[in-house]
Amino acid sequence: MGTKDNTTPRCTVCGWTEITPLGGPGTDALARALLAGKEGPADGRGVVEGWDPSDHLASRQLRRMSRISTFALVAASGALREAGWTSWGEGLGDRVDVVFASTHGATRYLQDFHEGFLAPEGASASPLLFTNGVSNAPAAHICLEFGFHGRNLTLVGRPLEAFEGLSESVARLCKGAPPRVVLAAAEEWSAILDQAHRRLEASGGCASPARPGPAGFAEGAVALVLGPPGLAGPSVSAPTLAPAGGKNPSLRASVASVAKEALSSANLGVEDPDVLVCSLNGGENDAEEAAGLAAAFAGRKRPLPVSAPSASLGEGLAFGTLLTVVAALEWMTLEAVPPAAPKIGVSVESPLRLPERPVRGEIETALVVVRDPGGGAGATVVRRNPATTW
Repeated sequence: MGTKDNTTPRCTVCGWTEITPLGGPGTDALARALLAGKEGPADGRGVVEGWDPSDHLASRQLRRMSRISTFALVAASGALREAGWTSWGEGLGDRVDVVFASTHGATRYLQDFHEGFLAPEGASASPLLFTNGVSNAPAAHICLEFGFHGRNLTLVGRPLEAFEGLSESVARLCKGAPPRVVLAAAEEWSAILDQAHRRLEASGGCASPARPGPAGFAEGAVALVLGPPGLAGPSVSAPTLAPAGGKNPSLRASVASVAKEALSSANLGVEDPDVLVCSLNGGENDAEEAAGLAAAFAGRKRPLPVSAPSASLGEGLAFGTLLTVVAALEWMTLEAVPPAAPKIGVSVESPLRLPERPVRGEIETALVVVRDPGGGAGATVVRRNPATTW
């Protein structure tokens, strides 16, 4: 794509770990499961079965922590280990930032607390449930466990909050503020949330923000250890974001806009990506997303494999957004794109291609595009070896 300079902010991915209903914690559990044709539970309850955090981490904190905090802490521990945290040098860890994103947080702990609070005289309300159920508890637990004293940021709300966290992390690393950032996202499945979203969908008057597909919702966590540009390892760019209610009139327009801008900002054209990772999940917004992706790649000559982890796992909200980045990294590592889940109910226009079987071959560049409630979208570029043109 030429040799012109490019100022796209980016960072190095030093390590990652994911926990999903299909396996983990690990760095390739998702890829190996999907390549083997596995999918999440058929009943739409995308839970991590048999979860016991003490199997993966010896910490005195675990017994009082909410489920979502244990997910985040174990994932962060795995990512730090992959990044060689013990070899960073004395004092480096003190300046590490921690950024955490979630859509719903510790719903089970908060539900238990309020049920106890509403009991006669609040006799069974436990303050531990409340303090460990607040939104920033997972980030705090990560800082306490590893002795990090850098910036601590928690983002709660839309699925794209995870990309907001990535954008903030890249900006800080490019300024040389922290030596590393631990970026994590997690969700926990709960019956009350699942029922609430489905009631919204059924009411006709108010749409569920996530619009889950046939796979339902999924819980789990993702953590990445990010370093400044120039380190050895794959790179990820600062996301291009189009918030819901912005200048784009539709989801289709938002998806096309962020995809084109992400490629252009990275000095790439439509022929350059080797895989497209997106958020198709079998839900009713798939047609609009697919149309936007097709518009972004109009004019491309060679077929582009499309991967959509949410269609197999379930809608992971903020955790699912960050999982798309990890999926791209895993496809690169194993040099294979898994087959598309049969739950995806739309076709895609050429040159996009939903593979019926694994597509094997070297993957140097991936475009990740994620949709958000109300018509918003975000996109980022992941590269195996940072190019000199970045």
